[in-house]
Amino acid sequence: ITLSIIIYRMLYNTSASIPENTNNLSTPNILSYKYIISAGLVGMLAASIGAGGGFIIVPALIEIFKLPIKKATGTSLFIISINSFVGTIMNIKAFQPEHTTMLLLFSILSIAGIFIGIYLNKILQSQLLKTSYAYFLVFILFSTIITEIYKFTTNHQ
Repeated sequence: ITLSIIIYRMLYNTSASIPENTNNLSTPNILSYKYIISAGLVGMLAASIGAGGGFIIVPALIEIFKLPIKKATGTSLFIISINSFVGTIMNIKAFQPEHTTMLLLFSILSIAGIFIGIYLNKILQSQLLKTSYAYFLVFILFSTIITEIYKFTTNHQ
């Protein structure tokens, strides 16, 4: 439900959009309780449904921390990197050598995606990125709901 509200606001709240140039904006006090509680809730939501990254973190950075889309995507990548590193360290004993090829392929494609994203970030306007991202979130949201319904119905037959 929260994600639906964020998607709606990303699509239809253009008058309150964040400017691309944020050099003159004051930075929020990220140590305030509002931001700590919000970040904790976003983390719990991401962990509970197994989808984080851009699906939950980017909209939260835009709506809660008022970051522009271009800064929110980069910040999200940094957060995902930290989460991935911690997860890898915690599960290092479960690593199997046959996963090496998949891991290398995934890493190469991810790095290529980063360069494509950097290029698109430079040539596209923030509002177009924000709108496109909101539609992408709608697609992901429905895909996730359909997948969960399918899992639920096949496990309870």
